[in-house]
Amino acid sequence: MTDDWWRRRFDGRSPYCYAYERDGDVVGYVLYTVESDGDEYEMRVWDLSAADSDAERALFWLVATHDSQVQTVRHYRTESALLDRVADPSEFECRLGMGPMVRIPDVPSALEAVPTPERAGEVTVGVTDDLSPWNDGQFGVRTDGETVSCEPVSADTAPDATVDVTTLSQLVVGYHDVERAERVGSLAVSDDATRDALDALFPPQRVALREFF
Repeated sequence: MTDDWWRRRFDGRSPYCYAYERDGDVVGYVLYTVESDGDEYEMRVWDLSAADSDAERALFWLVATHDSQVQTVRHYRTESALLDRVADPSEFECRLGMGPMVRIPDVPSALEAVPTPERAGEVTVGVTDDLSPWNDGQFGVRTDGETVSCEPVSADTAPDATVDVTTLSQLVVGYHDVERAERVGSLAVSDDATRDALDALFPPQRVALREFF
């Protein structure tokens, strides 16, 4: 993120930023602003990041010390475990919102950038993309345990798996694992061997983009 991006983000206002240190090292920080509608004040926590639970707890304590200055605190979280750690969850109002959009602009480049599986394997994937014709076709994906290669291949034979670019994008960034991509997405897999190969290529993980733009 550039300096100009941050200035646009806060409309020229200067956010408050506090760091939490341990033994001289920064292990967490919180970035927030205080908003007012004329009657009440709200603390808007734009980012709260911590290396461990102790640091996170200390930062939330800092937020809580503002109870005489603000009536509410608004904070975007990428997980819901916070409700399990508070004394009275009924004091919290939670809303589920849409996250950032993601789209693969180039299939070979995207698949070659995923973390390399530890084992060797090969799979052919048929991709559909109505907007980018260079992504619409079959691709051979190979890994030797050290690198991943992906290139267009002939469509003379049926692919091992088919998927549209939307679900493939979600697989690449970790929003879906293979099982979920089959269940709620467009992924169709021909056999268990292909499923195992895709599991190795797209390991289960959950990621979130906190910086909206």
